[in-house]
Amino acid sequence: MWKQLLQPLRLFLMEKPPKFVSLNGSALRLIGKRYYRDGGQWWVGYRFIEGKLMSVSIKMDLSLIHNQPLIEITEEEWRKSNGRYAPEKI
Repeated sequence: MWKQLLQPLRLFLMEKPPKFVSLNGSALRLIGKRYYRDGGQWWVGYRFIEGKLMSVSIKMDLSLIHNQPLIEITEEEWRKSNGRYAPEKI
């Protein structure tokens, strides 16, 4: 019963996606309405499914990046993962 009552609140709280996420170990940053991987120059969209932030890939129909959970990480983790490809200013 509590899950049903809390679901709308969870969706409301997650309407604003995190700035930095991990997708199967690859660190991405939010640019507009997409998550971008600076270290590999690729991107995925996102959507909320049952209160979880999930990846959406239309162009790259790979099971490794499509419909996968996006886990919030810190800017420091993102910078470390993208190395020299991470721009100084974001």
